[in-house]
Amino acid sequence: MENEKTYQETNNHRFFSIVLLVFGAALGFVTAFVGVTYALNDTTVFLYVSIAYTVMGMIFSFLRKNKQIKYTRYFFIALAILLVIEIATAITLHIALFLTLGALGAAIGLAVSLYCVINLFHTTPKNHKTMPRFVTQIIVSILIFTFLPIAILGNILIYNGGYHESFTAWDGTAIRDVSYGPKHIRNTMSFYLPKDLDPNADNEAILIIHGGSWTKGSKEQISNEGKRVAKAGYIGATMNYSFVEPFKVTMEDVLDDIDLALLKLKEENDKRGWNIKRIGVSGFSAGGHLALMYTYKRAENSPYKICFTIAKNSPAVFTRDHWKPKTLRRIAEGGTGIDVNEKLDKMIDEDEKLTYLEDVAKDISPHTYINSNIPPTLFSYAENDKLVAPTQSEDLIRLFEEKNVEYQYYVYEDSSHLSFSGRRQHNGFYDLYFKWVKKHFDRVRLENAA
Repeated sequence: MENEKTYQETNNHRFFSIVLLVFGAALGFVTAFVGVTYALNDTTVFLYVSIAYTVMGMIFSFLRKNKQIKYTRYFFIALAILLVIEIATAITLHIALFLTLGALGAAIGLAVSLYCVINLFHTTPKNHKTMPRFVTQIIVSILIFTFLPIAILGNILIYNGGYHESFTAWDGTAIRDVSYGPKHIRNTMSFYLPKDLDPNADNEAILIIHGGSWTKGSKEQISNEGKRVAKAGYIGATMNYSFVEPFKVTMEDVLDDIDLALLKLKEENDKRGWNIKRIGVSGFSAGGHLALMYTYKRAENSPYKICFTIAKNSPAVFTRDHWKPKTLRRIAEGGTGIDVNEKLDKMIDEDEKLTYLEDVAKDISPHTYINSNIPPTLFSYAENDKLVAPTQSEDLIRLFEEKNVEYQYYVYEDSSHLSFSGRRQHNGFYDLYFKWVKKHFDRVRLENAA
């Protein structure tokens, strides 16, 4: 009878060890991605899932504290500390708390998982089969080399890359996922409003366009810029757009989406009384290319005066000097919808092929449209960018000066395309960004008042 009782208790311990093992792994995984999902998807869903996991863990540890399971008291205390940090994070959305939460949550998950793996081995009867030792080592290795590094490095990268920007009720109001066209999620936009938006004053807005090689990405990835804009006193509008598909969706179709998005901005302004008088257009990477194309080629379509363009690390000059032949061909064909294969197959000389591709691509290359009437342009490139060549700056500067266009150029030193180079450089860029914004909004305001 005593042996049967001991056996039953052992099975209970093993069962709850397995439950804790799963819990520890889940907690480590969720907390590792809390900061990343907020920064890149503009959502706190993982944060609230983490809070739910933590509360469940506290309840479980409280109920088991008198069941002779070791360390449950310490587990309860650790989770209580984690819960306090989670609540503080939900209130402030501060990057330091996201980083602390990720590291502590992953550490707790790791500790719980390791303890449970060890406990499973110690409580397994000798006449029962157990997992081979190498399986345990694999589990432990995955936990050690996945959750903790992701939690720490992921948050550091999104902070250094400028992707994290807190935005609470103290900062302003977010209106997300407003439909502006017929293409469902690809035709949605979000608005970030300053806290003290005065409907009686003349207000300004900035349309912000995400990157992703024209074929992926979302407005949430540049929500950080929309939040920065709102904190600076302007209305930030981020937009999704149709992805380019060869022979189906061209870059002209995407510019049509921008037309619709700006009309929706005007509609929301009229409905909500924002009193927007003028706008700027900004974008990152492919989004910067679209910003340049729209403001250089279609500015007259906008319901508002476009005061400036901002393009961060963006394709702007589609020529052989800056693009590999294969990439230039893909951009030319996908962006224009022209099937280049038939003509290229008849050409033997490589120089002739490149000349043809440049001729096709010129219609979707912003540098083609540079003239004295385009908006002032702030642009940047990353010094070590292997995706979007910084050498394009040379052609842009030459053309801007030839056409007497006001411009300013910012260099991300010793940095790659995504600019995970340090928050200091991003702060430097955004210092210049908002000086540029203020200068040209003020300029147009004065011109209109004259």
